[in-house]
Order: sequence, then structure tokens, then C-alpha cells
Amino acid sequence: MRGRTWKNVDRERAGRIKRLLTESGAEELRTKAPFEVWRFKLNNCYITYYTSGTMYATPSSDEEVREVIEKIENIVGHIYKPPTKTWCVGLDETGKGEIFGYLHVVGVVFHNSIFKELESIVGNTDTKRKHGVEFWNQIYEELKAMMDGKFFYIEERISPDDIDGFNINELLNITYIRVLKRIFPGRIDAKDARIVIDDYGVSDELKDFASELERQGAEVVIATRSEDEYLETRLAAIIAKWLQVQTLEKIRQNPEYTVDGLTIGSGNTNEDATLKWLKKWYKSGKDWPWFVRKSYRTVYRMDEKLSRPKKSRILKRGEK
Repeated sequence: MRGRTWKNVDRERAGRIKRLLTESGAEELRTKAPFEVWRFKLNNCYITYYTSGTMYATPSSDEEVREVIEKIENIVGHIYKPPTKTWCVGLDETGKGEIFGYLHVVGVVFHNSIFKELESIVGNTDTKRKHGVEFWNQIYEELKAMMDGKFFYIEERISPDDIDGFNINELLNITYIRVLKRIFPGRIDAKDARIVIDDYGVSDELKDFASELERQGAEVVIATRSEDEYLETRLAAIIAKWLQVQTLEKIRQNPEYTVDGLTIGSGNTNEDATLKWLKKWYKSGKDWPWFVRKSYRTVYRMDEKLSRPKKSRILKRGEK
């Protein structure tokens, strides 16, 4: 079981949970800070309730803990908004801000009958937090074990060359539409689906396409930070993150891209490992490898042969 976070837990439900923990044999501990209302330890799991109404349980693989957490969730409710349709569809991406590699766009589709199981695997896993390769491999393997006719995903990649040449949001617009066209109408019927799209600055073109799906009976949600409320986009973000991690790890393990003993970092421009590798590579005099996004300021300011890029518009059908 991964760590669990529940928000907006009122005092009445918190009291019921406290009684449940006491009856389950959990040990009540002294609070560590003024914003903690109470803390319990159940075997190897710590459960804390805060004055903000947030409650957090630390990760645990203990079976007794799992059973108690299920009872807590019955009191609190789902972490994510429960399904309203037979099929749940979510679209999200990873890699927009990083300086290395593809931008991975993922669409996930799953049946509402496995909502709770997927929610249990995912918990509050945050793709913005730094985790090692093994962490992402483990969570992906757990998800992969459930992938069948009731759960699948579709991936589209946006290359570094395209990112250097065109506006990222425009690229995302056409890629999200392409993902949706691979799902509807061939895989499932729109009338049976709730579609959640993480809002990166969604275009009118994508909104029009979504409206057409609504006319066919779909429920469409376009929201910023949608993964905080919807399991659909949380799953899409996690799988996209796993795909990104695999790409970067292959680059990292390739001796062709090692310079003076250094391999690439995560691609975040505020990370020392990324900046050190960029500087070493540039000083080597070699051309930038395929995975470096030369349109990003960190690179074109470092390389005197480059200038601030002028990105082209992606022409819409009928434009010249």
C-alpha cells in the first residue's frame, strides 16, 4: 500500500476513524507539532490527522493495515471522484518542462469495476516528486498486471525536434486529439465514457472536439491539476512519467552520451547534474545529441552558435 492522503476530513469522521484505530489495537502517540490533532501507529504504519482536515497514512505492506485503511476509506470516501460512467478516460502528459527527451502524452482507459483496485495501487503518487527508476518500475508493474480488456493505455510521443520547431501547446492540442481519435469510436462508445483532460491551456480546436464527444453522450472534464481529483489523469500522468523515465534511463546507460564520466540528469534545468552535463558536453565541441531541446533558454544561452528560436505555427486545415 502506498501512502494515503485524505483531504477535507471533518471532525465527525475523524472521530469515527480514531475510534476505529483504537478498536483495531493501534497505539496513540504524542503529537509532534501544533498542527497535528492526533497520531496513531498501527504495526508499521503511522496515521496522522491535521488541523487542516487532512489525514495521512504512511506506506505499508502489512495486511492488517490494508484492511484498516479500507475501513477508513469507507468512512472518508474515495481519494478521487467516483466514476459516473462505465468507462473512465484520462489524458495527461509528462516532460513539458524538462530539457531532455520526448514529451510523452498518454491516454488511459479503464472500466469502472476496477476503479477501487487502481486507486489502491496509485494512492497519491505524485509525478512531480523525485523518485528513482525502481519506484516507477514497481508501480508500473503493479498497473501492468491489471492491463487487459478493462484497462489499457495509448501513448503518443512529441520529439525534441518538433518541440524546438513549434509551440508546445499547439503540439499538445493535435496530439491530444490524435489520442482521442484512437479511442473513439473504435475502442469504446463516447456515451459510456467520462473523459478527463488535464488543462495545459487547451485550445478551441480541442474544446470543439471534446464538445462533439459530449454531443455523443460523453461527460467531459477539462481541469487544471485534475490529477488531484480524478484517478483518470493521475493514472495517465504516472504512466507517462514511467515512459519518460525509461527513455532517460536508456540515454543515461548509453556510453555514447557520457562525457568526462558524467551522464545526464533528470532534465530539470535547476538540477546540478543536468547543468554540469550540459556544460561538459558543450565544452567537448560535439554537436548536441538528438534528445537535447535546443530551443530551451538554458541551451541557447550556453551555445553561442544558437539564438533564441522563432517557432513556427502549426497550420490548421485550410490555412496556407
